[in-house]
Order: sequence, then C-alpha cells, then structure tokens
Amino acid sequence: MSDSFSLYVVDEKNLPAARQGRSDRQMYEALVESVRARGAKWGELNTWTLDLAQALERIDEQLGATKFLPVLAFNNSPQNVLGDDSDCPSFGYFNPKQVKDLSTVLGRLPGSFVEELSRDEDDTAETVLAAFQSAAEEAARRGYALAILHASEDAV
Repeated sequence: MSDSFSLYVVDEKNLPAARQGRSDRQMYEALVESVRARGAKWGELNTWTLDLAQALERIDEQLGATKFLPVLAFNNSPQNVLGDDSDCPSFGYFNPKQVKDLSTVLGRLPGSFVEELSRDEDDTAETVLAAFQSAAEEAARRGYALAILHASEDAV
C-alpha cells in the first residue's frame, strides 16, 4: 500500500496563522481541518513518500536545484507556524507568492524534459509534475495558496 498526498487550493486568509498556545500536533490538526473544510481539493497522488520525494527532486533539478519544490512540499506551513522542526506529520505549503513562482517555473520546463518523463517506465515523476502544475496554476489564478496534506496508509 502506498501513501496519499492531497493537493488543496486554499485562501491563506482562511487558515490559522497563530499558535494561540497550541502544541505542534494541535496546530497541525487545526491546519489540516481548515484546509479540508475551506480548500478545494485539486489533486491526489498515491505513491510512496520516497518516490514522491525523488520525483520532486528530479523536477527541482530542472528548476535549478534550489530545493524549493521538495522542501516546501514536505516542510512548510502558513507563516511557518509549525516551525522547521515540529513534532507532527509532514505538511506542505506554498503561500500565494510562492505559488505564483512555482506556476511560472513549472510552465517554463523544457518540452524535452516533459517528454523524457513521459517515456519513463515508471510514471511517478510525470504524474507528480502534472498534479503540481495543475494545482499551482489554479492557485495562482485565484491568488491562493497550495497545501499538500500527507497521509500514510498505516495512519488512516
């Protein structure tokens, strides 16, 4: 069984941005609840966490190897309320400005790279690119953020 990653387009104003005395776990749960209740689920990926990370790193290499894509997809939150080393499951987040940048750079990927992904026996990287590109384009169009909820099958 694989893991599930849900991509949500969400208005950042609708997400909790202050700790208000909450623990890491409580803040994480409040974020997840807000994203699910107030966001639009734009895509879902079912793959192993390591495979997702490798696909994001492969795409990131084409973007200049800044780690922008894999780091924010696994460890970011609105106004960084979960911090850099929180005691909770992974939470991915691109604020509206980062989403604009992401949409722009994904749209500029060379056609030869996209074709290369489509020729791979394993379609994980191609599927990941399509999901992130679609969600980033929609979030940028709306001026919204992009949240990535991580769910492990053994946690479901």
